[in-house]
Amino acid sequence: MKLYHRTSASEKILHEGFRDGSDTYGLGSVHTGVWFSDRPLPSHLQPGAILVIDVPDDVAAPFERDTGAPFLRKFGCRQFLIPAEVANEYGPPYLADEQAIE
Repeated sequence: MKLYHRTSASEKILHEGFRDGSDTYGLGSVHTGVWFSDRPLPSHLQPGAILVIDVPDDVAAPFERDTGAPFLRKFGCRQFLIPAEVANEYGPPYLADEQAIE
């Protein structure tokens, strides 16, 4: 499955790979990883370029998360918090052509 990561740090990620971030992400406790979705988030929700990796469904499935965020449900996207070590195994990421995926 294609997984999308919108970020303002695309150049750094393209050169150095993904890095884990830690936060509560609306889940109630601290979690660590890199957020992806199965559809690109709109730029008005999160600015930046869209990076894409292709991850087998069975690899991504254990990392699926539901933050309960109504705005994400509105867009019908699935969310994944994947450890950078795992995400980087399926890279390097490539820049999405935003015009082609909207």
